Amino acid sequence: MPQQLEADAPTVLQQQFALYQDEQQPVEERYQQAQLYREQVRQSFEAGQLTLAQRALGEEIFLATAQNIVDQLRAS
Repeated sequence: MPQQLEADAPTVLQQQFALYQDEQQPVEERYQQAQLYREQVRQSFEAGQLTLAQRALGEEIFLATAQNIVDQLRAS
């Protein structure tokens, strides 16, 4: 998982990465938003707007976000 995204990364990946970094949002909303971005990544890939590497990064960000949420829930 990169520490930051490249400046020219597709918008959906930038939004997804920002969500990954935002631990202030309620976990339910955060998870729903993560699922939405994951679906957008998949649709963008199928439409030819993302490369395979970008899709893989989107999946990695989703899984990292989900793990963050699990960690938050366990800590509370």
